[in-house]
Amino acid sequence: MPNSTRNSIHSGLLRIGRLALILSLSLTFTNCSGFVFKTFYRNLDTLIQSRMDNYLAMTDAQSDFVDSRIEYHYRWHRYGELPRYAVVCENLAKRIENGLKKDDLEYIYGQMRDSRIRLARRVYPDASKFLKEFDPSLIGRQEQLIQEYNQELAEEVAQPASERFQERLESNIEFFEFFLGNLNEAQRKRIQRYTTQSTDATGLYLAYRRMNQTRLLSLLQKGDQGHAELDTFLKQYLFSWESLYPAAYRNAVYRNRSLFYDTVVDLDSTMSSQQRSHAASQVRELASNFLELAGKK
Repeated sequence: MPNSTRNSIHSGLLRIGRLALILSLSLTFTNCSGFVFKTFYRNLDTLIQSRMDNYLAMTDAQSDFVDSRIEYHYRWHRYGELPRYAVVCENLAKRIENGLKKDDLEYIYGQMRDSRIRLARRVYPDASKFLKEFDPSLIGRQEQLIQEYNQELAEEVAQPASERFQERLESNIEFFEFFLGNLNEAQRKRIQRYTTQSTDATGLYLAYRRMNQTRLLSLLQKGDQGHAELDTFLKQYLFSWESLYPAAYRNAVYRNRSLFYDTVVDLDSTMSSQQRSHAASQVRELASNFLELAGKK
């Protein structure tokens, strides 16, 4: 979907594997050239290593461990997962050519969910090891990093609603322009209606993020006695993340997803032959980029 998600300290751990998925998928769904995307992905492991230093309070030994595991998971993702993405993209291109239905969108969402779970299975042992060996003396530093990490999102929440709406509208239009090319006036109005109807969940997400951060920090403070509960929390987050959503945030996520599906199906019914061809071509270019990065071309 147009807006990518961000998470906290536990998300930082998951980034060892999951960031590759999120960034590779979300950044391909933006208006950037294949060259830019491929250059970015080829340097993704270095970027993750750099950003991890800003997300997590680590001892030198833990930092070395995390760096080595990032490289390990990156290689697996690049050469094992990207060909899977290419297959999904080719499948999607054919569905676009035949006319998109809600079932097609559910298929794509299911594929992305499956990819996330495959990555979660890979990263879970490393995330568990890191958390259980967390140095209690670094709790204060971790709290500071969390506050710094939340600052950007908190500033976004503090913006006037009209500004946030305009940013969401521009993001949504850019997203659909990437796939369809030039939009006609009716299509722009449909995207504006979608933006108006969908929930601005930024504040709800920030509250959800802070809730998980507080819970995780409290478990880390327990040391060895918190390991069992820590493991339960980590498995929930990695494998059944929506079970952690507060009701208001869960309702907003489900509603926005449904509205997004409706918008895509409505736009599909208005697509010109040129737009349909452009959309299929864009998706096939993504498939080609994935295969090239995986050394399959």
